Amino acid sequence: MMMFRNLLGAAFLALGLAACADTAQQAQPAPAPLPPPVAAPAPPAAPDVSDLVGTRAVPAMRQITARGYRMARVRGLTRYYWHGDTRTCIRVAVAHGRIGTVEQDQPASCRR
Repeated sequence: MMMFRNLLGAAFLALGLAACADTAQQAQPAPAPLPPPVAAPAPPAAPDVSDLVGTRAVPAMRQITARGYRMARVRGLTRYYWHGDTRTCIRVAVAHGRIGTVEQDQPASCRR
């Protein structure tokens, strides 16, 4: 009989502890969702010089350097300019004393 009471007491104790454990788990709030990852900032864009197409070459060359480009090399009537902050190389072709084309080129073209 004593064994039955101990067994019955142990069963009630186990039931009570299990109930406490369930309510303790239910009482805890759900964890807050993680914020979305922050993307790395985009590199700055190189200053646009396409507006110089068709303008006279000498003032246009001054304007290109004023916008942060430095002449990297000259090959015939084509000049290559490097923008160090944005690591951008552009190719400027001169035709008949005016800017014919301005195109982005590979850094190797500017010897970088």
